[in-house]
Amino acid sequence: MCFYKASIIDKKHRIADDDIVCYKVVKKISDAHWKSIYYNYHYFKTVGNGHANKPTDIEKLDKKYALEGGVFHSYSELKTAIEDLLWADSVVVKCIIPKGTPYWQNQLKKEYASINLTVMEEINID
Repeated sequence: MCFYKASIIDKKHRIADDDIVCYKVVKKISDAHWKSIYYNYHYFKTVGNGHANKPTDIEKLDKKYALEGGVFHSYSELKTAIEDLLWADSVVVKCIIPKGTPYWQNQLKKEYASINLTVMEEINID
């Protein structure tokens, strides 16, 4: 999944003033373990690790047209995440982009790309 910045007025990153609630589509491994659909990155409940702890060249990311690798992709609206449920074993998890985290927002697709992401819980979609 790529994050395209073409529809953002300010193409530079922002810093989260508060925790930002967001949603991510993932494959379920267990009740507290999921993995990303596109890159098989593993997520664990209330832990945002992996890419989040690696230094990222934010200036380089700000200049690129598409953000790939080194950032976590998520949706700003639950409805948009639900629309992206493509596989039978996919689920939506509620996450936060923690306060102080650099992030980008694509207003058109209602997506975020952030340097850190913490999974809070799985959303029951019925």
